[in-house]
Amino acid sequence: MRPAFDNLDAFFDPKMGAAAAQLLRGGAVVLERVMGWHDPETENMDGGAFRGRSSGSEFTCKQSDAALMKPRDVLVIDGERFEIVRPPVQDGGGLASVSLAPEVTQIAPV
Repeated sequence: MRPAFDNLDAFFDPKMGAAAAQLLRGGAVVLERVMGWHDPETENMDGGAFRGRSSGSEFTCKQSDAALMKPRDVLVIDGERFEIVRPPVQDGGGLASVSLAPEVTQIAPV
């Protein structure tokens, strides 16, 4: 699917609802700002010793940004941390889809 815009920066306009994300690898910043469309499709859950979210989500961004992403990297979107679960899938038109799972946080025993 090719976007209606030849200029992908216009396609990922925050005024139109696009989200800014930060790409982290091992806690270090790889990309300070990655623009894309986030489809969360998740629910909060509390499993006792672990807190997380119940299902994955998708982040669609420029293929050039996605080329730097690897499984187990983290995208921070609106303050929430998501782990990249598989290599990004390119659409051949300049976009890529990134599958995410909420990062699970282990809580110390009380």
